[in-house]
Amino acid sequence: MTSNYFVLSSSKEPQKFHMNGFVLYQSTLERLESHVEKGLVSSSGAAVLVALHDECDSQGFIYPHATKPTYLANKLHIHTSTAYYGFQNLIENTWVIAAGVNENGEMVYRMPFYHHIPVPQYNEEGQVTKMESINYFRVPFDVFASHAFKKLIRRRCARGIVELLKMFNSCTREIRKEVGDAPTLSLPRKMNYLKQSLRTTTKRVRAFIESISDLFEAVPHKHTSRVYTKDGQTIAAEYIYKYEFSIKSSKWFKQYASEDEREFAAQSKKFEAGLAHVLNSIKNVLNDALSKQTHFDFASVYRLDVCERARLFDDTQTRQHIYSYVSHYVVDQIERYASNGRKIRNIVGFVRKKLNEAWRYYAGTYFEPGTLSVLVTKYVQIHGEEAKIPDWLQNIYDEGNEKKPRRSYFVSQEPALEELPY
Repeated sequence: MTSNYFVLSSSKEPQKFHMNGFVLYQSTLERLESHVEKGLVSSSGAAVLVALHDECDSQGFIYPHATKPTYLANKLHIHTSTAYYGFQNLIENTWVIAAGVNENGEMVYRMPFYHHIPVPQYNEEGQVTKMESINYFRVPFDVFASHAFKKLIRRRCARGIVELLKMFNSCTREIRKEVGDAPTLSLPRKMNYLKQSLRTTTKRVRAFIESISDLFEAVPHKHTSRVYTKDGQTIAAEYIYKYEFSIKSSKWFKQYASEDEREFAAQSKKFEAGLAHVLNSIKNVLNDALSKQTHFDFASVYRLDVCERARLFDDTQTRQHIYSYVSHYVVDQIERYASNGRKIRNIVGFVRKKLNEAWRYYAGTYFEPGTLSVLVTKYVQIHGEEAKIPDWLQNIYDEGNEKKPRRSYFVSQEPALEELPY
């Protein structure tokens, strides 16, 4: 059994800067805006929904600790009861549904409208031709360090939360165009647009701007002064036609050091999301539900045990072959465990062992004589002459060595399923 999840790859041109945040999909924003306009989702519900998107896996399953009102209250800087009623508001409108009880007796919730897995399109021969485009943007992690949600909830401004998300959406789009050494984003917003978007007055638009002042700095442009009389008094007023919003924190963005770093980050994330999808689809193979830390560990071990080895190959096709081979091998091993009715106690340790096994089988199958010598030379060029050659790269095929070589670290045949202490 082999999963088709890992065979798909993106051919988009990599961008220089990247929003340092979590994913929120365009369809989610549109649905939220519709429910806010209908009065179905409150300001606290909208804020809790944003927080939950930072506390779920690739299938929309929310980590059990993140559904507790005290945790949500601390994350959003609001009162516990406000977080509780916000979460209940999402349940009432099917933004969040109960998915069952885990082995620890904790209720597991998921967001049924959370979309992460791209949909493949097939030709008549059943081959994948392209991916259906799924639009998304990123919300910076730094948003939870501010008190923006607290202020908007206090003003009961659910439309303000939607508008804030639209501004993050614009930041995600505009950062792709940045080519300089540092991102300098400017988001123009006309006063008439803000009044129409927030369905409010000029005075409350200014209150909205004050609410998000921890995140954006608003500079007025095209303002005029006028004098009018009210109740016998002459009043001088200033009218602002347009604002220029700029970000306040450089923590919102990160820049990859090289093309390799962008590639490794994308492949690690792809492996983490694909593996989580497979594990969630297989019942009774894990003792506990996947945590946020486990997702992070999946990406970390893949980066360390696969990407750093793929770095030694200059050929892009070879790298993609390694990524696909290793990912499929790990999935096959998990499915074989599940088919035998066995559980994996330490999933991260299991995955790391299988990643190393996959490398051995790949090398034993596809490496030609002399390949290891070339890889060792490349490793020394990257890490320096004093770097210790790791076990997974030991060149045991030295030409001219008349002694019988020790047992090869690399093997070409796949072993039978073995008993492991996981």
